[in-house]
Amino acid sequence: MDFFSHPTYRNIFDHVNSYSAESFEEPHHKVVAKYHDLGKLSREFQKYITLKKGEDEDNREFEKRRAKLKTTHTLESAYLYFCSETERGDEFLSNFFAILKHHTSLPNIQENINGYLSTIDNYIDDSRLERIEDIAYRNNIELPEDIYESIDFFEDLYEEDLYQNYNELLSLQKTLLSPKY
Repeated sequence: MDFFSHPTYRNIFDHVNSYSAESFEEPHHKVVAKYHDLGKLSREFQKYITLKKGEDEDNREFEKRRAKLKTTHTLESAYLYFCSETERGDEFLSNFFAILKHHTSLPNIQENINGYLSTIDNYIDDSRLERIEDIAYRNNIELPEDIYESIDFFEDLYEEDLYQNYNELLSLQKTLLSPKY
């Protein structure tokens, strides 16, 4: 089965490999490029990205039908990166945020950890967990037995203020993944 990264039917593996090879020299930038679109391998995303307009369907009807299929990929991609890494220092956090936010502005790290990520288990419902498990299986990424236990990493960061190199982290994040793909 072919997997696509964009509506132009670009093969996702070609996209990720060329993006990684052509865009970055530093190893951790290549890692970000490798993981940034892994979430697009979910069946739901592939249905969304490959949906075709019916012969007698006008653009408005098609867009309405397509909107019902819209799904995410950045949280899934970031979580898969999270699960594949054992060293979780500043570079890890920079990479994680670059993957998580590669279609939006990079966040204020401290606010994001204190808010969204310290309660991330609220955003991982059963359907999203199934997508993550399916993608991980097809990419030989080992997931933790208890997803919520690994998510505690961000709660611990929040509670123990473990991101003390905050300013260094902010400067690192500005250099990551500047092209929006």
